[in-house]
Amino acid sequence: MTNKCNYALRNALYRAVVQAGHHARTSWRRNLSTDLKSPKDLVTQVDKTNERRIREAVRRADQTIGFYGEETGGDRSSPRFVSVDPLDATTNYILGLPLYSVMAALIEAGAMEYSVTSIPELSEVYVASLGGGATMNNRKIHVGQVDRLSAATISCNRSNYPDDLMPKGLEIIERLMRHALSWRNFGTAGVEYAWVASGKLDGIITPLAEPVHAAGYLLMQEAGAKVTDHLGDPITLDSKTVVAANPRLHEQLLELVRGVF
Repeated sequence: MTNKCNYALRNALYRAVVQAGHHARTSWRRNLSTDLKSPKDLVTQVDKTNERRIREAVRRADQTIGFYGEETGGDRSSPRFVSVDPLDATTNYILGLPLYSVMAALIEAGAMEYSVTSIPELSEVYVASLGGGATMNNRKIHVGQVDRLSAATISCNRSNYPDDLMPKGLEIIERLMRHALSWRNFGTAGVEYAWVASGKLDGIITPLAEPVHAAGYLLMQEAGAKVTDHLGDPITLDSKTVVAANPRLHEQLLELVRGVF
């Protein structure tokens, strides 16, 4: 792919995510139609519209690009595709809570190459490119430097555990309550990954990873976090869990979750 075409695709993805964030914000707390995709998993028309618009935007820039979305799925075997969560934290959004996001990442040959995360209610846009670092509203960001778990605030991101994961999630929370300074769950992976990347949170444990959250993985990585699964293996779109923090704290988080999964 030529540099010119790559720039056009990235620019299209950036604009589409920002516009999707604007659409979510202007539609927020209006009369929303909601459906259940599955027990405890809600979807709105905003989710569906955002996903369709992002897909159309990137395909105008590159007709050959593959697409994988939270609402419509897709083919992740394509050598180049965009992975999208068009409205992360739909439940927060429906409840009128201002913590939700739009996330998208460009995947090439299995590698997360470029990502955009919009947090509309905070007017924050996070961008990361492989080897190019991470920014928030065009300012460089970096993970926090707290290196002791006893002084760290850690997110345990998941609020709607499947039955088989519930005991494991509760075990992680109990361990965090015993060993960390404090723990948080804001019900939104996109926001929490962005806050780890920008140092607002010291680290995160996600007991159920999702390929549509690739934007958050790349963002944390490019901000200086070590991002792996619970075994310490590098994060991929097929990873089942996420553990992320600065390298020294990351080792302590791996020890914390040892034996849970």
